[in-house]
Amino acid sequence: MKVIEASRKNIHSVCELFDLYRRFYGQKSNLPAANKFIEKRMRQRESIVLLAVSQEGLSIGFAQLYPSFSSVAMTPILYLNDLYVSENNRNAGVGRGLIEAACEKAVELGASGIELSTQINNFSAKSLYEKTGFSPVEDFNYYVRKIST
Repeated sequence: MKVIEASRKNIHSVCELFDLYRRFYGQKSNLPAANKFIEKRMRQRESIVLLAVSQEGLSIGFAQLYPSFSSVAMTPILYLNDLYVSENNRNAGVGRGLIEAACEKAVELGASGIELSTQINNFSAKSLYEKTGFSPVEDFNYYVRKIST
């Protein structure tokens, strides 16, 4: 397996994985909207998409990173918003490979860290994150306010 930075030439594979990721979180499949969303993020350079590719050339996982900043540290940070590995490739090191590639990208960009969140009951993801050096943050509460559009 290798991890590459996605480009327009493999955007279709990314969008298929992104649609599966959204379905994992209870959303309905909507490949046209997934394509539009991912294409816009990449075109406007609003996100960095890493793509895990098998030795056979199949796209088997992806991670999407959003660049941001820490005002307190006065440094760039990356937010690991999406991480998905296709069902047939789980527990084979793909998630770990994507996380390591994300960390390499953070170093390349001079980021001071990577932040992420996951569902409380996503125990496999939480285990992976902790095994790869992420620590739960206990100093802050996470809040959200939904805005209807």
